[in-house]
Amino acid sequence: MMSAIGRPHPQSRVVFVVVVVVIVVVVAVVVVVVVVATEARTYHPSQAPSAPPAPVRRVLFVGDSLTYVNDLDLHVWHFAEAAGYASPSLFIDRAVKGGAPLKTLWKKTDARQRIAKEGFDVVVLQEDLPETDVATFHDYAARFHEHCQAAGAATVLLMAWPYERLDWISTEGIAEAHGSIASRLGARVAPVGLAWQRALKEKPKTRLYAKDKEHPALLGTYLAAAVVAVKVSPSETALSLSLKAVADIVPETGADILAADFVALDLEFSGLFLDIESGRRQLSIENYFARCVKSIPEFLPLQLGVCCARRGASEGLWELRAHEFNLHPSSRRIFTSDFRSLQFLRTNGFDFNAFFDQGFLCSRLPARDAEKKPPRSSPHLPYASQVMQALLEAKKPLVFHNGLLDLLHLYTNFVSDIPTDHHEFGQAWVAKFPLLFDTRNIAQEGQYNVLQHVGGLTLEELHRHLSGLHASQMPVRFERLGPLPAAGQAHGSSGYDAVLTAEVFVMEMELWLRSEVSESARKRHRKERLKEIEEELQPLDWQAIHERAAALGVSIFRGAVQGRMGGPGGARKKVGEIRADLVSVQYAKEVDEGRPAETSASEKKKKNNNNDNNNDNNNNNNDSNNNNSNNSSTSNNSHPAESCRKRPRAEESTSLLSAEALVSSKVCRRFHNRIAI
Repeated sequence: MMSAIGRPHPQSRVVFVVVVVVIVVVVAVVVVVVVVATEARTYHPSQAPSAPPAPVRRVLFVGDSLTYVNDLDLHVWHFAEAAGYASPSLFIDRAVKGGAPLKTLWKKTDARQRIAKEGFDVVVLQEDLPETDVATFHDYAARFHEHCQAAGAATVLLMAWPYERLDWISTEGIAEAHGSIASRLGARVAPVGLAWQRALKEKPKTRLYAKDKEHPALLGTYLAAAVVAVKVSPSETALSLSLKAVADIVPETGADILAADFVALDLEFSGLFLDIESGRRQLSIENYFARCVKSIPEFLPLQLGVCCARRGASEGLWELRAHEFNLHPSSRRIFTSDFRSLQFLRTNGFDFNAFFDQGFLCSRLPARDAEKKPPRSSPHLPYASQVMQALLEAKKPLVFHNGLLDLLHLYTNFVSDIPTDHHEFGQAWVAKFPLLFDTRNIAQEGQYNVLQHVGGLTLEELHRHLSGLHASQMPVRFERLGPLPAAGQAHGSSGYDAVLTAEVFVMEMELWLRSEVSESARKRHRKERLKEIEEELQPLDWQAIHERAAALGVSIFRGAVQGRMGGPGGARKKVGEIRADLVSVQYAKEVDEGRPAETSASEKKKKNNNNDNNNDNNNNNNDSNNNNSNNSSTSNNSHPAESCRKRPRAEESTSLLSAEALVSSKVCRRFHNRIAI
C-alpha cells in the first residue's frame, strides 16, 4: 500500500504533464490577449489619426558657468514638461563657455553659426554682468539679437545676480541694464536676479548661492529655471515678437517728427492731484503751481500720444500721423494712483492689459554738454526717451490742450526735477523746447468773437463745434494717415487725443488768422472811406457845410463850457472842425444803417477795370457768358456793402495757416509759450 502511494502510476504522470501544458498555453493566450488589448487602447500622440504631430520648439541657451552649473537648461525642460509644452515638442540645447561674457561667446564660440543654421525658435542670452560693463553688454546683446532676428528667433535676456567677488553693480543696476536694452530691442527679460532678491528678502537663510558665493546652488538653479521656463513658453515669446513690431514705430515716429510742421502731444496719468479738496477753491498762480509740483512726482504718466501734422500738397489739407506709447519707468518705482482717474480711463476705453504687456521704458535724457552737443542718434536710450530726444533736437512747435500737467510730467520724467518757481520752470522749458501752443488758451482768448463758441472748452466740445463750421469759414480738411486707427475715443487713447488736439489747433488758428485779416481789412477800408468823405466835403463852402451839418444833426457850436460868446450854445466852430465832425458822423451813420462802405472807391475802380477787361475778353463767348458778364457789371454798380455780401473775399476759400505763419505771424506770436491755467 505504501509503495503504491509513494510511487505514482505511469498514466498519472502523463495526465499531469498534459495539464501543465494546457495551463501554460492558457496563460500565454491570456497574456497575448491582454497585450493586444492594451496596445489597441494606447498609442503615441503622433500616431493619432486626428492629431498631426506637434512642431518641435527649439530653444538655445547661450551663457557661461552660471548657466551650465547644475544644468539650468535641463531644469527648464522639466518645468516646461510640468506645464505641458515640453515633451515631445520642446528641444533644448546650449552653447556655453566658462567665464565668458557675451563678447567672448560672440567671438570664440559657434553660437552665432548655430543660431543661423539650426532653426532655433528662442535664444536665451545670459550675460555675466559683473564680469563685463554695461556698454559692452548692450553692444553684444544687440549683435546677438540682430542675428536672432535674421534667423527668425525670439530673444530672451536672462538677468543673473550680483556676487561678492565682483560687487561693483547691484541687483537694481543689473535689472536696469537688462530692462533698458530689452526695451530698445523688443526682447524679453527673465528677471532671475530680482526673483533671487525677493526670495532672500522673504527668507534670508535660503541657500541660493553655492559655497563660492558666485555660482548657483541647486535651489538657486531651480528658482532660475522656474523664471526662465515662463519666458520661453510659446505665449511669452510670441508676445516678444509682437513687442519688436511695436518697437519699430520709434524710428518711424522720429522721421515723422522731422517732417512735421508742428507736433501735438497728450498724456494720460494715474492721477492728477494729491490734495483733492484744495482743487475746489480758487488758488493763485503761485499756489496752483506749488500744488502741481507737489503732486506730479507721485503719479505716473501712463501713455504718451504724439501726432505729427504737416501741410499737405492740396489746398487746405493737413496730413496727420499719430503714434502712441505706453510708458514704463526704467527702474522699479512705487507710485500713487487715483481710483477715480483709473476708472475714468477704463470707462473711456483705456487698455490696461496692453499697458502692462507692451510698455516703453522712459528715463531722463542725458545732460547736454554746453560745448559739445550729443550725437543725433542715441541708440542706448530707452524707446520713449528716444522720442523725446527727437522732439528736443527737431525744435518743432509743440501743441497741448490745457497742457500744464503734461508739461510738468514730461519735464520731470525726461529732463530734470521741476523748479519750484513757475517763472523758472517756464524759462527751463523754453530753453529745451522753444515754441509751444495751448489750444485751451487760444480758445479762452477768442471764445465768443473769433471762435463764435458759447459752449465749454473741453477738447471734445471744441472739436465738435469747430468741425461743424461751414466750409466758407473753415477751409481746412484733415487726412489721418495712421499708424493709429483713424477713429477712437477721447481719454481712452492719448494718441487719439493728440489727433484731436492737432485738428482743434489748426481750426482755431485758421479762424484767428482770418479774423485778423478781416480786422485789418476793416481798418483799411475805414481809413480809406473816411478819406473819401473828407474829399467829398472839401470843395464845399461854409454855407454848404452848415447845411450838411444841419441835415446830419451836427452842432456848429462849441460846448457852453468851452465858450460863452458867439451864440446860444457857445462859440461857433471853425469850418474845419465842423467838416471833421461831419466825416465821423457820416461814417458812423453808414455803419449804424448796416451799410459800411467796406469797399473803397480805389478798390471799386480796380474791380471795375478788371471786370471791364474780363468783359472785353469775353465778347466772343456765347450768350451765357455774356449774361454772366452783364450780371457781374451790375453787381459792381450796387452799394459797396451789397457788393461785399455778394462777392466773398479771396481768403474765404483759402487756408491761411502754414508752418511759417506759426512762427512769424503776429496772430500766432500772440499765443507763443502761453499755457492755460
